[in-house]
Amino acid sequence: MRRVLILVPLGMLIAGCVPLGTRTEGTSGPIAWHVTDLKTESVGDRTSPGDFRGAYSFTLVLKETQGIPITFTYRKDTIYATDLTILRSADQAINLRLRPHEERRFPLTFSWGCAAADCLQPRSVAPLWTINLTGSDEKGQAVQVVIQMRLPDNPDTYKPPLKAIKTEGPSPAGGVQQLSAHDYNAQGMSYSDQKKYDAAIESYQKALQVNPNFREAYNNLGNSYREKGMYDDALAAYQRALEISPNYDLAHANLGVLYQTRGRYEEASSQFDIAIKLNPNRAYTHYSLCWTLKEMGKLAEAIEACKKALTVDPSYKGAYRNLGILYKETGKLEDAIVALKKALELDPNYLSAHEQLAGIYQRQGWPDEAKKHFSIIEELRKR
Repeated sequence: MRRVLILVPLGMLIAGCVPLGTRTEGTSGPIAWHVTDLKTESVGDRTSPGDFRGAYSFTLVLKETQGIPITFTYRKDTIYATDLTILRSADQAINLRLRPHEERRFPLTFSWGCAAADCLQPRSVAPLWTINLTGSDEKGQAVQVVIQMRLPDNPDTYKPPLKAIKTEGPSPAGGVQQLSAHDYNAQGMSYSDQKKYDAAIESYQKALQVNPNFREAYNNLGNSYREKGMYDDALAAYQRALEISPNYDLAHANLGVLYQTRGRYEEASSQFDIAIKLNPNRAYTHYSLCWTLKEMGKLAEAIEACKKALTVDPSYKGAYRNLGILYKETGKLEDAIVALKKALELDPNYLSAHEQLAGIYQRQGWPDEAKKHFSIIEELRKR
């Protein structure tokens, strides 16, 4: 009888049987990935009784490609291998932050073993490792990334590809390739980033045709409707996302932003409170609550909300900008200048922060400082 023990660190476990192939690089949504430093080892002699075990080890490299900060809060790993039966998959809450164009490296290991001398061959455990990452970007767009690594049978002969190759067009059978719901969702996010909201809406709708229960696509669809001023449609999209997943904090947060846009501040605040209870580690929600509290005249509470956003994400330039405005409105001009300068350290071309600083310097009677920022503002507006 065949007995197999699989050991996968960081909660990554075996799940299934699939045909082998090789895929060691790719792109999913805003993330480009590739595998490097791949190696294998085995211990024991298959021809004689006793334990036989081994491991794949490699480094997964992730890179943000669209210039927008992303925070991933959920991760699910599933590993398939030939000749192995389904054991289980693993998921976990995470807090993975990728800054614009940042590259991160993650060492991973796939370990296997068995007590029967004839139970496994090294080439029989070349894994297909799938990682699903879910989170959101700085704009509140839901982001879902699917990384599917098909590791080769013989890692000792593995050579990294020279460059990523993306194929498009007709399928081998001659028909048009059908994109997945995740592909359409990623396509929609790209259009949204370019402010092509009609095209984004069409892409999200195609994603929902493929998967009618895709909560992230409904959330992103709501965002595009909101940007176009189609508030009833945005409301329906967010509500549908919450029907599918009542504890989806990002949809609660974006519903709050919709209410904020419509001047319904009490309802907005209520949605932000729900979202924060579900996920206190999303800076976007604290940031959005900050501005709602400001509009309600609760400036002290608004300052605290912005500070919480920065505790979660110290690189959130918008939170520094808002904090600067709040300090200015409460007469704390030195604190306002510090906050706005911090925003400009993160983004020297941040127009709104330059505008706020120019106004403060002009008000304080510092014409040289004000003139410097007004000049920058003029250049930025020409772009």
